[in-house]
Amino acid sequence: MTTLKRQMIDWCGIQKLGWPNSDTTTERWEQPTILRSSGSREKGTFKEWHEPNLDPFPRRVKFRNHRNSHPVWPYAEVIAYFEAHGLKVNQDA
Repeated sequence: MTTLKRQMIDWCGIQKLGWPNSDTTTERWEQPTILRSSGSREKGTFKEWHEPNLDPFPRRVKFRNHRNSHPVWPYAEVIAYFEAHGLKVNQDA
């Protein structure tokens, strides 16, 4: 009997592990910078700036160069991210 290590995980697999956020939020957390804003557009005090993302979620990988191709994430990096943030991982997934 051989033991296979999981290399990649897809979106359904991440949700089964217990990830509470949406796909859009996850994609924003993957970016190297975060767009911040403050102020009011009506009062003319609105401003935006970019800050570096100090703790990014692991980047997704697409195996085809098509916008609807299936995204996957490196399994070991996702598990390490979950453990570093105290998220309990379901072992059934």
